[in-house]
Amino acid sequence: MMRLGLVDRWFRRALVGFRREAGLHAGATASLAAAFVLLGLVSLLFWNVARGVDAWSGDVQLTVYMHDGAVLEEARQVAAFARTLPGVQSANAVSAADARARLSSPGSPGAAAFAALPADLYPVTVEISLLPSARVGARPVRIAERLRAAPGVDEVDSVPELAARLENVVELSRIAGIVVGLVVFLGVLSIVSSTLIVSLQRRRDEVELLRLCGATDGFLRMPLLIEGALQSALGALIALGLLSGLYAAVRDAARPVLATLGIEPTFLPWPMVVAALLAAAFVGALGSEISFRRAVRV
Repeated sequence: MMRLGLVDRWFRRALVGFRREAGLHAGATASLAAAFVLLGLVSLLFWNVARGVDAWSGDVQLTVYMHDGAVLEEARQVAAFARTLPGVQSANAVSAADARARLSSPGSPGAAAFAALPADLYPVTVEISLLPSARVGARPVRIAERLRAAPGVDEVDSVPELAARLENVVELSRIAGIVVGLVVFLGVLSIVSSTLIVSLQRRRDEVELLRLCGATDGFLRMPLLIEGALQSALGALIALGLLSGLYAAVRDAARPVLATLGIEPTFLPWPMVVAALLAAAFVGALGSEISFRRAVRV
């Protein structure tokens, strides 16, 4: 009970500090929210792109496009050749009519647009699935090269090849996210510590009086840590609200474009959001510790 009373006193003193320096904390919280929005945008973009790449990577199909005017029999010959290649699980010829029916079926992305196209614009294709052992490394690339050399083949659309290129994009976005995260981390430390140093300087007489009354460093530190953690968490909450509003505003407009890439836009998962709020509070408390060491213990 005594410990709970001490914690309650720490929180009360932290809230008193917020009320006394409301304008100072409001400006700092706005700056923190702006920094967290930037980090949130990068995280949201990375999250959706990574999900799309995972989906593409899981699709091990190669699509062989036959030359203009090719007939289904030619595609069947290419399919028979593909079945002889090591690593090929299945190969099936698809007529132009079947391709049109599939792409224009209800629920397919861009179904209405595909249905409006003339049937003669659809190519004859061969759809190829790979064995699990051939889905990684350079095997899909080698199989695609063999198929491109087959008679009557115009092009081979290799999903694994495209996924490998997209993985490079994901890696670059991951590096960019780390850089942005580091910048935001340092920015949050600077904002929180600077804000609380100013606040402590304005309350120097109060701090000196508490010291004369026997207050320990721990007694002085804990309300300050709570103050910084609450300020940073509040900035993160505001940023989360802004980010969710922005996501809701652009989601419907971006969905058709992303659907062509096989990506269904989603917001950040709740475990990630909760972890981000806890991380923001921790960084805020760390910034408070820095300000305490500089302004109180020195």
